[in-house]
Amino acid sequence: MGLNESTIMHKCIVFLVLVGCQAITAQNAKPINLGAKVNTVSSELHPLITADGKKMFFVRDNYIGNTSGADDSQDGYLCLLGANGEWQDASNLGKPFNSGKYNSIESVSVDQNSFIIRGLFDSTGNRTKKGGFSYIVKTEQGFSLPTPVTIKNYNILSSGAKYSNITLCADGKTMLVSLSDPLDKMKGNIYVSFKNISPVNKTEFIEERTATGKEEAEVSDLGASGGSAPEEKKHKFSLADLKKKSKRNNKEELNSGSNSNVANKSLPNNSTPGAESFGNTGSAGSGNNGNLVVPKFEWSEPKPIKVFAVKGIDEGTPYLAADMKTLYFSSDRIGSIGDNDIWMSVRLDDSWQNWSEPVNLGPEINTTGWDAYYTLDAKGEYAYMVSNQDGFGKGDIVKVQLKEVLRPKPVVLIKGKVYNDLTKKPMAASIIYENLVTNENIGIANANPQTGEYQIALPCGINYGFLAAAPGFFSLSNSLDLLKQNEYTEIVRDLYLSPIEIGKAISLNNIFFDFGKASLRPESAGEIERLADLLIRNPSIEIALSGHTDNIGNEKSNLSLSTERVNAVKKALVDKGLKETRINAQGFGSAKPVATNTTDEGRQRNRRVEFTVVKQ
Repeated sequence: MGLNESTIMHKCIVFLVLVGCQAITAQNAKPINLGAKVNTVSSELHPLITADGKKMFFVRDNYIGNTSGADDSQDGYLCLLGANGEWQDASNLGKPFNSGKYNSIESVSVDQNSFIIRGLFDSTGNRTKKGGFSYIVKTEQGFSLPTPVTIKNYNILSSGAKYSNITLCADGKTMLVSLSDPLDKMKGNIYVSFKNISPVNKTEFIEERTATGKEEAEVSDLGASGGSAPEEKKHKFSLADLKKKSKRNNKEELNSGSNSNVANKSLPNNSTPGAESFGNTGSAGSGNNGNLVVPKFEWSEPKPIKVFAVKGIDEGTPYLAADMKTLYFSSDRIGSIGDNDIWMSVRLDDSWQNWSEPVNLGPEINTTGWDAYYTLDAKGEYAYMVSNQDGFGKGDIVKVQLKEVLRPKPVVLIKGKVYNDLTKKPMAASIIYENLVTNENIGIANANPQTGEYQIALPCGINYGFLAAAPGFFSLSNSLDLLKQNEYTEIVRDLYLSPIEIGKAISLNNIFFDFGKASLRPESAGEIERLADLLIRNPSIEIALSGHTDNIGNEKSNLSLSTERVNAVKKALVDKGLKETRINAQGFGSAKPVATNTTDEGRQRNRRVEFTVVKQ
């Protein structure tokens, strides 16, 4: 290749890179301020938008309505999106969310029934001197008191760290942790931790655990992160204010130690609008966990994600989108516009160590200051963040419409209620969703024990099974094939739990056969395991399996096919170690329909395998 050719090629490459960079950085619309019902003359920090985009939690800094008053305090607030698309007046969350001087919600589950907050608390819900994180769940009586989040070796890993954050991922069983490294000038690293849960078909009541933590003064943080953070990095203050506030706060911390256990003052607006959907925000209820059913768990030791744990680079405030792939985080890596910018990277495999080259989100998102706490709803169309540009106070919450290149991959948001199939009343339950092809548990969630409402976000490209689970009940499973889905969608799907009672027929919805054949498809494995587990845990139970078809075709053939299919299910159970004598199998052809055979939907319901408990 000659010199001219080489030069021309080099110029072409540079041109393409520049065009690519402009395509990334010029994709976003201008930020839109959320208005005076959200933002005040004080600073609004650390926004968290719920998956459905209808609720937003955030922190107000030094606000007159805070439980500790306007002097050096932070409280959590909630704002609801009105039917007109405008955000309504924000309300102080009160106890159990706000107790002490510096309060924040670190993370909200997709189902909106579990919350992680900063700090550890005593048996009355008051903040202690121990550092760490706690979770709050909805119960039949209201909100539970804060319970420690148990993370293996967290105290060792966080020793000496000046700030920390926790982000609960959309699958309910993965958590991202960021910690500053005292051996690297307090530069932040990002870690991943996994929930250790019992098998997906076994559920237990929450087990409260006592977590230990180091004694530390209660201090403010990076716009309400999970530990004592450098005051310089609070959101979007002027440099002069930062230096002044930093000196004052450091002096107060050394002199006063802890200001925890501040009494919860009576506020004129201390209850949240729309309480029927969020619960009693002004009260912790009875402080017990009611009848909320979740798998027993603790969190594994956080492991560093090596590409986001590089010496000399500050990485923090991670947010993983609902697609469980697209990570947004704050970093001062080379290419940043300001002190820290928002960057994006995509997870490439399940090792959690292989990621795409990080991309700076550009000047529409990033400023010359310190940018962090970037969040999206499940749709991924708008990003929510804090800005100090032309607002009501030093830091306002804004939203920015993103173009496709910076959005996460699409998900389907499933919402509905869990019902007792016998009484048709809503009930508490765990929600479990799995990959039907691999039989892998993909995620977990919880239904609201007061209303039965649940919500899960399913990344596109997978054939799912999902169900509710509760002790004493068998799940009526659902399935949803998203292998070819490529756009955001919301679907309403109610879930049912059938009590285990003699004589009640229960449909095995996630048993699958090829057309006209009796061989079980691999997607049936999860349903077989659940029924086998029920029988193994209850050795006195005997069941009758019944196979049914629609009325299409010859009735003699239908009877034969239904018999072969139900025997295939029986064989799968026997192969799990169950005695044949406990399982009677019979095919009925089209003789016992449960729906009309004149529609596709009705015929689909009639093609089924059921089991009935005949001895208990």
